Amino acid sequence: METKKILVLGDESSGKKTALEHICSDLVITESASFGKTIMNNMKLHIFSPSGADRFKFMQEIMSVNIDGVIIFIDNTHGITPTSTRIINFVKEKNVPFVVFVNKQDLINESLLDISSKFTVISTSALSDECVNPGLNQLLEIMDSKGKKN
Repeated sequence: METKKILVLGDESSGKKTALEHICSDLVITESASFGKTIMNNMKLHIFSPSGADRFKFMQEIMSVNIDGVIIFIDNTHGITPTSTRIINFVKEKNVPFVVFVNKQDLINESLLDISSKFTVISTSALSDECVNPGLNQLLEIMDSKGKKN
């Protein structure tokens, strides 16, 4: 069974940890990062997420080594922040497949129109695995199609 490394990034309190609780088994949460595993589409997924706190920003670079895909969380109640923009640029420079989860749709059900035409944007609520798992599946499909092009 193939193993893939997924990185989950986003502002502090954007919903990353809540989503991981729905996705991962054996989730380990520390002050600086979270790590979990799951099996989906006949792949073992190792999912890493550095804390969104500024003092742990350095963890993003460390965890991004050999990543296969990225989920970027944007808190829709705050919109696109300078940190969100920095994260998107960081991931684009890595040239890896990614999706953007516009999270907290249960609180504010609006799309971020200014980015929806540029990236794969998925409206979600991290409180429900019914929202999170389809988005993860979409990332895996993008990863698979990129792998077939190489």
